[in-house]
Amino acid sequence: MSRTSLLAPLALLALLAACTDPAKPQAEAAIQAAERTLAGARADAARYVPAELKAAEEALAKARSLQAGREHRAALAAAADASAKASAVATTALGRRQQEERDFSAAVAQLPQLFDLVRGRLAELSAAKKLPQGLTPGALEAARGELDASARLLDEVTVQAGAGRLAEATAAARALRDRSVALAVRLGLRVGPQRPQ
Repeated sequence: MSRTSLLAPLALLALLAACTDPAKPQAEAAIQAAERTLAGARADAARYVPAELKAAEEALAKARSLQAGREHRAALAAAADASAKASAVATTALGRRQQEERDFSAAVAQLPQLFDLVRGRLAELSAAKKLPQGLTPGALEAARGELDASARLLDEVTVQAGAGRLAEATAAARALRDRSVALAVRLGLRVGPQRPQ
């Protein structure tokens, strides 16, 4: 066997190795990681950080384009940028959603206790032989209706929050709390704007 015939397969192997860029699988993995991160955060990100989501998606598209053009090293760098942006988007969107959840919880936390105080006061006033000045039996009946409507509205607001419309639910819960405090004050209860006393 000649020396040339032995070198031909080795030259072919060397040529194949040179054609396979080690950055290709790394770029593919980085692109897939960024895609997974964005997929998991897309719903919250679209709501809370749409501009940042768009920038992350554009960075990911650039990485895909470079990878398709066989510019694997540039694709790897672009994928790293896309991955960093995707992670930042996911973290920021999650933080904002969690803040809205805390805001909603704070807005509704005192409502059941406030409703119980108003119910108790209505029962007390209904049993009284004489109503305090400014209160009439008709006013008590209207207060009962308002309390019942408030309890139904709390259920609706809770459903709204469960559907992911936290900002709207929080605003509605705060308005409900303010109306309930005003009702309690009209009935002679001492309550503050934030919590019943």
